[in-house]
Amino acid sequence: MKRIIIMVVLAHALVAPVKAASLSQIFWGLWVSDNSSSEVEIVSGPLADVGMQWNESGTQWDLKSGQYHFKVLIENGVATDISEVVNYLRHLPPVCIKALEDVTPQWGLEIRDRLGGGSAGCAGRSGISLAAPGSTMCLLHESGHVLVNVAMETGVTGGKPSKQWAAAMVADDISISGYGDGRWGEDVAEFCRTYAICLVAGSTPRFEDRTAMEELQRLSPQRFALWKAIINEPLGYWPPVAASSNQVVIDTNDNGSVTISLDGSGSTDRDGTITSYIWHEGDNQIASGVTPSVDLAVGVHDIELTVMDNDGVTDICTFIVTVNDASFANDTTLAVSAFTASADTAGCLPEYTLDNDPGTRWSVNGDGHWIQYDLGKSMTVSSVKVAWYSGNTRTYSFDIEVSDDSNTWSQVYSGHSSESTVEQEAYSFDRVVARYVKLIGHGNSMNGWNNITELDIWGVKGDIGVR
Repeated sequence: MKRIIIMVVLAHALVAPVKAASLSQIFWGLWVSDNSSSEVEIVSGPLADVGMQWNESGTQWDLKSGQYHFKVLIENGVATDISEVVNYLRHLPPVCIKALEDVTPQWGLEIRDRLGGGSAGCAGRSGISLAAPGSTMCLLHESGHVLVNVAMETGVTGGKPSKQWAAAMVADDISISGYGDGRWGEDVAEFCRTYAICLVAGSTPRFEDRTAMEELQRLSPQRFALWKAIINEPLGYWPPVAASSNQVVIDTNDNGSVTISLDGSGSTDRDGTITSYIWHEGDNQIASGVTPSVDLAVGVHDIELTVMDNDGVTDICTFIVTVNDASFANDTTLAVSAFTASADTAGCLPEYTLDNDPGTRWSVNGDGHWIQYDLGKSMTVSSVKVAWYSGNTRTYSFDIEVSDDSNTWSQVYSGHSSESTVEQEAYSFDRVVARYVKLIGHGNSMNGWNNITELDIWGVKGDIGVR
């Protein structure tokens, strides 16, 4: 409830949101492409055999629209003509054309033969890909992904856009579209499309005496205010940002509990000071202050930090503290003899989870994809440590299963990452004897991709047996 109140303050909510329909049902029918006519001109090109993502090559054109310069690459063998691309680019409002400039230093806008069955994709602020020939509506959506990634890097929202947008979705209590429901990254991209449609709809009253843009703000005030900040039209003040991180400790004295220090010193407030730090486990307050000491029993503890600034605005972060018993003191990294995965993406292979290089990763898009490790023989396994790609800006959902024969599997862990670090996080479970360990991904809070940069399996080497 606290987060809902915060976002209402941010957005100065005018009217309680209507739940009768989604925003897409209300607004997308207003789209008339000819109402937006940005001037788009070809500055240079064609330039043949330019490198593209996934080791492809294509023909490049450099384009300009108003103050924005950007590049378009059409994959070799694709029949789409640059004039077709220019035709739908001119229907984009300037805020979305800016997104094309944002991705131009790397891959730019790529028109490709196919995208694994999809119509479009976005690589953060590195590039936008469209399945030929492409369309304005796809670009409106993908532009949202780019603009929010830029906001993450620049900090214009004064906090983590992922957390802020997820709270805005709850506070507005109205769906944009089924595609965005439950995934903040897709929801923000769908809002970008909706915002652009309302922008193009212009100043004509369409909802009694209200324009489309005024109606969008009325129905989704929290998202609206945050979107204004994302596209660099500030909120007017900055909320605090709560920060702490997961911990794994061992009860070396084997007395059933450990005294640990919680750390909220990474919390920030851009335009003021943080005046209080309150720590909860469930409904119980367990501490206050920046770095309090608390006694925690052996087990897994979900901890919540709430910070408040001098304006009375709060923010919350959650993290996990795992207290293992004394037997875990002898645990170490277990060697992996073989691995396999349900699928991968070119350049993002399963072996990259074991190369000790945080710049590489295994990546695959879609719920239920898995990566599996063979320890060579049955061993006592106690935890899995995972470093997630962009783990400090998104939450990954996943399960861990184990097996002796790679046919019959038992789930030992189901949960999510903390969205607090790009370093490894430990996910502990009751000791189990197993030869095979499998991680099953369910995407992340921004999109459906599963991205692991490093993974280690921990347990006891030598003779098997749960200890």
